Amino acid sequence: MLREPRFFAVIALVSGVSLALLPCRPARSVKDGRKGKREQVAVAWFAHMFKSYASDPRRLVFVSVEEGDPSRLVLAQLRAHRKTVLEGSRALRGPSYVKDRLSGRKGIRFILQALTIKTEDSADVQGAWLNHARNGATGRYTLERKNGVWGVTSGRIVGRY
Repeated sequence: MLREPRFFAVIALVSGVSLALLPCRPARSVKDGRKGKREQVAVAWFAHMFKSYASDPRRLVFVSVEEGDPSRLVLAQLRAHRKTVLEGSRALRGPSYVKDRLSGRKGIRFILQALTIKTEDSADVQGAWLNHARNGATGRYTLERKNGVWGVTSGRIVGRY
């Protein structure tokens, strides 16, 4: 009978006198399973979009995945590339702007609308970017994994806002 390995976290009180061993699960790697692959593809697509449409590193970038905010893991990886990444739910879209609901700073929004894993090393993404109500586009992108790294190999704009 196979048993799940047990992992423990050591908790020490501030006084340093008392110690406790608490069971915990190991952190999932981005490389684990199908969900991990989807997250890798999402991070690669967003990184490509940042380079293509948001080259100023000070500009706020709002990211959404399929009508919601991305997972914490995706946000953490995107923030490693760029410090100004925020959840898409913080974006406020107006007639001539996309801005942060809290600070009022203007930015750009990227929306990963659909992600399909085709094969072990290939995926398709449909996504959009927008600066404001009349400036943006939707596109279809193909991503492939080469030497363990996902990257955009082709992209095509299919519509404009």
